[in-house]
Amino acid sequence: MTPMFDLKNHIAIVTGGNGGIGLGMGLGLATCGANVVVVGRNANKNAHAMAALRAANPKSGPIGHHSRAPKVRHVCAALRARWPLS
Repeated sequence: MTPMFDLKNHIAIVTGGNGGIGLGMGLGLATCGANVVVVGRNANKNAHAMAALRAANPKSGPIGHHSRAPKVRHVCAALRARWPLS
């Protein structure tokens, strides 16, 4: 697949990105070069999504969060640890 956009050095957060339409969107973004972060509640599906996203973009660093109520602060802290702002 030829990327439609150049999203290198961009971070995309996909909630519900561990399956279905969310995973498809995440794969599209990863193929365009984005570092994709997945927020989902199912740890097994998160692991599958992470493997698929890394296959599409090895630089992608998906973060799967599997609590019943993901906290925005936790996700943001994980993002800052992975990709510090300059």
